[in-house]
Amino acid sequence: MDTAPPTALITAPTVDQIVYDTIPVVGTATDGAFPIALWQLEVGPGDPPPSWTPLNSSGSSIVDGELAQWVTKAFVSEESGLPAIKEIALTANGLYTFRLTVTDQAGNTSVAPVRVNLENLLITNVTVNPRFFMASTDSIASA
Repeated sequence: MDTAPPTALITAPTVDQIVYDTIPVVGTATDGAFPIALWQLEVGPGDPPPSWTPLNSSGSSIVDGELAQWVTKAFVSEESGLPAIKEIALTANGLYTFRLTVTDQAGNTSVAPVRVNLENLLITNVTVNPRFFMASTDSIASA
């Protein structure tokens, strides 16, 4: 009978690490010689978070592999495929907690939380200078 808890471990990012943009979450979800039933990775604002958002889950073991990528900012164009940017979807900066929960087939559960600091940089109020670089002549010209 399996009475040992499974392994739940987040190795990256590390506790209190400053993160930004797209964050790969790396870790381990195993149960030794026994198969796991499920692992689930979630993220929530604060420590402890009032709510959790699922990022990924699986019924297969993983050892020191990428569990998920947390995308915290995305540029959205007016129409798909066009370069014009209409808006920026940005997750609020601050403290967040990742939670990896691993449950084995015997019902044993392990939980691994990791707190991080999200610090996305948002550049606003950019002005365009009428001077531009002319690649064909390696010179700078005025518009």
